Amino acid sequence: ILGPICVCCWWGCAPGCTPDMNKTRAMLDALMGPGRDVLVKDKGASKEKFKDQSVCKNFLVGMCPHDKDMLGGKRKFAPCDKLHSELMKDQYKAHPEFERYQHEYEKLSVQELEFCTRECETHIANERQRIREDLRRKKPALPGYVNDKLAIMKRESSAMIQRAETLDDDQLREKEALITKANEIMKDREDFQEAETKKAIEAVVPEEVCEICGVSFVGKDGDAAHQAFRIHDAYTKIRARIKELRPRIEERDQKRIQEKELEAKKRRKEEWEEAAKKDGKEKNGDNDGARARDRDRDKNKEAGRRDRSRDRDRRDRRRSRSRRRSNSRDRSRSRGRRRR
Repeated sequence: ILGPICVCCWWGCAPGCTPDMNKTRAMLDALMGPGRDVLVKDKGASKEKFKDQSVCKNFLVGMCPHDKDMLGGKRKFAPCDKLHSELMKDQYKAHPEFERYQHEYEKLSVQELEFCTRECETHIANERQRIREDLRRKKPALPGYVNDKLAIMKRESSAMIQRAETLDDDQLREKEALITKANEIMKDREDFQEAETKKAIEAVVPEEVCEICGVSFVGKDGDAAHQAFRIHDAYTKIRARIKELRPRIEERDQKRIQEKELEAKKRRKEEWEEAAKKDGKEKNGDNDGARARDRDRDKNKEAGRRDRSRDRDRRDRRRSRSRRRSNSRDRSRSRGRRRR
């Protein structure tokens, strides 16, 4: 009897699977779930395959930012290599503890989405810095008529210099006048070029950066064109998803905190009541002991009184006997005197 056979091995995909075979394997994983070729003995475990590390938790809660249709393969983001399976999503939604896993997976998803937006913000800052450096380093192109006039002024100045160089020394004043005029033309040329360059800079449509996706564009047409890019659509969805999930997660966290506080209060109350009962029992025990001690003291006092009463009786009897003896002796003496 043959055991479970991997579909890939059945088709001859292992060990040297071709790219097409790997795609087939991934498609089978998405349709049948991870571990499809393993004989499952516990039916309950088969309904919790969505917990497997190979399953993308971002996909389960609704959005994986590293999917190839989102940011996967663009900029610095590698495509998600985990399983995106509708079957696993159905298992996840049908699980008895769906709410607990939803809260856990949505928190992980928000962390990943916010990481993507932080990377985008860094890209936006870098693009703005590049645009500022380009404006300082690169001069805008001047109109054709401006370039023509600059060329004419340069040729005039050069011609005057050459003419001055051909004059003899006895024509010194004319020579100096030509050189002065040539310098004035070059000075006027520089002023004209500076003014026209300033006008060109002001007339240039500045390059801008999209606040959503970080793509740079020029003008309204460039803005409209870049909004059709897949990366712009991906970041639009990502930012909207964060706005949707963040309040929900904060509300759940606040609710859990309140529940924990209530449990702590309840536990402290029970401990206080238990301690009060214990103290009450100890007090009752102390009162019983005090009453017993009081009874013992009363008994001791009563016994002492009886002992003292007996002692007084003894003393009284002794005194009475001694008085009787004394009286008897006195009578005897008095009789003896009378006889004499």
